[in-house]
Parts: sequence; C-alpha cells; structure tokens
Amino acid sequence: NSDKMRITSAGNVGIGRTPTSELLEVEGSMKLTAANSTIWMDGTAGTAKGINLYTASDFFIKTTNAERLRITSGGDCQWYNTSAVVKMTWDASEERLGIGTEAPNTAFSIVRLDASHIGLGGDGPQITLQNTSTDNNCFASTDFYNSTGYITGRIGAVFVDADDRNTDLFFSTRNNTDNVLSERLRI
Repeated sequence: NSDKMRITSAGNVGIGRTPTSELLEVEGSMKLTAANSTIWMDGTAGTAKGINLYTASDFFIKTTNAERLRITSGGDCQWYNTSAVVKMTWDASEERLGIGTEAPNTAFSIVRLDASHIGLGGDGPQITLQNTSTDNNCFASTDFYNSTGYITGRIGAVFVDADDRNTDLFFSTRNNTDNVLSERLRI
C-alpha cells in the first residue's frame, strides 16, 4: 500500500498507516512549527487539557488552561497546583530540588509560608522518615556522608519499645580512626 494518508468511511484519519478505531493515527513523528503550538485534548482551547510547546525552548502540560508541568530546554522542571502556584522545582543547572519554591537555594529546599501553624504540633515544613517495622530497637534516620562516600554522622529516632511507642532521639558521629559510627548523645 503506497497511500500516505487514508480517511475511512467513519471519518477516521490515518497518516502513514491505515486508521483503525481512533479519529487520528500517525505512524512516525509529528512536527509543530508555530510558536505557542498546542495539542489540545478534551474540549476547546479555552477550557481544554493540553500539551503546549510555548516557545522554542519550553514544554508545558496544562489542564483547564492552567500550567501543571513546565520543562525548559535547560532541563529545569516546575510542577504547579490548581492555583498556578509552584509546588516543586528541579533546577538542573544548580542540581537543586525545591518543594514550595520556584528558586531553591540549597540542594534540597522546603519552603512553607504559613504563620498560623508555628510551634510543636503545627503544620510547618516537615520531612517524614518512617520505619514500619514493629520490632524493638529499629530506627529511622538522616545520614550524612563525606566526599569519599563514608558515613560521617547520623541523627535518628530509635523505637526502644515498639509496643508502647517509647522512642529515643540519638546523634552519632564517626571519628578519624575508623569507619564506625559512635553514639554521642541520646535523648
């Protein structure tokens, strides 16, 4: 078959192939060349979900005409909530991940502006580490490594008695003569 495009009696279009049950089927690549080129899915341009090639360098995925994901030619990514507020950012050039910020200033940044929840039991920025074991003396921790890959420190919570939720907070470091962590403080 040497046909380059075929339209069935049902109105389905095949480019480079014979169409089956889909309205449009393409065998091979498609190219959009206009600035702000968009592929709309489900509805019209004003209310649709779509993929938008906004400029020569940026790629967006939108829902209800609002950005949800943006990827730049430099590899940066931003994820948005329904109010078009940046929820997570990957800065490829600086190798930084930010949650709640579009400009992370460290390798891993968490930003939350909510003054109504300050203090213990509040709803401020949190990182959750969870060990689901029900055994005594299991722990969850944050570990610190040096440039050669050796662990240099650990801050963690050890579940001394899993039955009654008795938990200790501990701090461990490594001295220069061995590669073993030693507990330095337990609360």
